[in-house]
Parts: sequence; structure tokens; C-alpha cells
Amino acid sequence: MTDVTLVSLAVGVSVTCVLIILGLAMKRVVNAYRQHYEQQWQSNLTALFLFIPIRGLLAIWLFFIALVLVISVLLLTSIWSMIVALAIAVVIPWRGYRYLRQQRYEWIHKQLPGMLTLLATTLRSGGTLTQGLRFASSELDPPLQQELSVISRQIRLGRTLDDVFSMFVEHYPSDDSRRIQLAFEHGQSLGGKQAVLLESLAQTLRRKQQLQQRIKSLSAQGRLQGKVMTALPLFLLAVLYLIEKQAIEQLSRHPIGWTLASVMLVMLLAGHWLMQRLLKIDVVF
Repeated sequence: MTDVTLVSLAVGVSVTCVLIILGLAMKRVVNAYRQHYEQQWQSNLTALFLFIPIRGLLAIWLFFIALVLVISVLLLTSIWSMIVALAIAVVIPWRGYRYLRQQRYEWIHKQLPGMLTLLATTLRSGGTLTQGLRFASSELDPPLQQELSVISRQIRLGRTLDDVFSMFVEHYPSDDSRRIQLAFEHGQSLGGKQAVLLESLAQTLRRKQQLQQRIKSLSAQGRLQGKVMTALPLFLLAVLYLIEKQAIEQLSRHPIGWTLASVMLVMLLAGHWLMQRLLKIDVVF
């Protein structure tokens, strides 16, 4: 066996060993990455009381993307239409999760004054906060009923009310939930006046929500105008594409067209963000 053959064999063995080590390392990294994000997304779904396996949901999402891709290739002739269709298919699950989370957040905070009223009623009748939470969990509607049921179970397992409600504030952070947490923490020192404190806090939260709803109603026209003005250039672009299809296609292949499209997109996003920012009025009590 010649020296060249020995060198080639040694290099081949070394390269194979290096590739095996890199493959094992990459496999461990991918598994750790997948496990971390799977646990994170599974906990996010569980927080919404959606007990769906994340792997099955991911498989459905990938199948949906593949289906949209096949339909786009068969029915759409423009590359831009395919890109838009794929972008929508990719964004839909994330936007759906954000929507569900926001709706749950809003409904829970709308139910907080009713919870405080039930707790105050329980305290006036000689009960405790723990009994009041169990009573509220049986009287209120979801989603706050689900959260109070979890809180009651954790208290029965030995956790303190402050610790359990601190976790609730972490999941649904707001000034209202923090005020309730402070009322629970300092209410024990007030004795019989704790019910008065909770009733006063419930009335304050109701007035705040009524004012927020009034502001939302008065600013609804402005928000609608902002959405219409944002969608109007895109609608005009679609109309021009139907009328002058060749001109728009030529423009889409020219650097000037790419520049104009980028400028238009940036200006639309900036204008929409600025309009929503101006119409977002926070009520501070």
C-alpha cells in the first residue's frame, strides 16, 4: 500500500469522523431547540385552555401551507400572487393565536369587577377569600371561571393566595390585576374593612371600563378611516393590475417598480401605525 493510499485513507477516516461528530452535535442542538419551542408553544396553548398537541397542530399547518402552495402553482400565474398567498398561509396561525389571546385577556379583565363584588359579598357573610374564590369560580362564566378554578385547586394543594395570584398577574399583566393583587396582600391587615376595599375597587374598575368603552366608541370612526386609507392604495393597485396588466408586470420587473413598492409599503405601515397610535387613549385611574 503506497503512501498516497495511506494518506487518502487517513484523510477519509478523519473527514468521516468529523462529519459524524458534527452530525451528532447538530442533532442534539436541533432536538434541544425543538423541545424548547415545543414546550413553550404547548404551554402557550394550555394557558388558553386549548389542549391540542403542538406536533399535530404543526403538521396541520405544514399541510395547509403545502396545499396553498400547490393551489397557487396551479391557479395563479403571478409570482407576487404566490408570495402573498404563502405569506398569508404562514401568518394565519400566529395571528389566530394573538387574536385568541387578546380576546381572552379582554374578557378576563371585563369580569374582574364582578369577581371582586362576589368576593366582597362572601367576606360580608363571614367567609374567607378562599371560599369567595371558589364561589366566584362557580358563578362566573369562562374564561375567568377557568382561571379561578385553577387558583382554587392550587390553594387546596397548599400554595398561598399571594403566590397563586402573582402567577395570574404574570399571565395577565395590567394595572387592574396589580391593584387586585395589592388589595389581597394588604387586605388581611384591614380586617372587616377588606370587603369595603374590594367593593370600592370593583366600582373603580367598572367606571374605568365604562370610560374606556366610551372612548373606543368615539374613536371607532377614526380607526375605520385609518384602515380604509391603508387599504385604498392596495385596492387601487389591484384595479390597475386588472386594467393595465402588462404595464404593472413590466413595472414589477424593473428596479424602479421595486423601489416604488418598497416606499409605498413603508409609508402605508408608518401611516397605519401612527393612526392607531394617535387613537389609542389609555385611561389611568
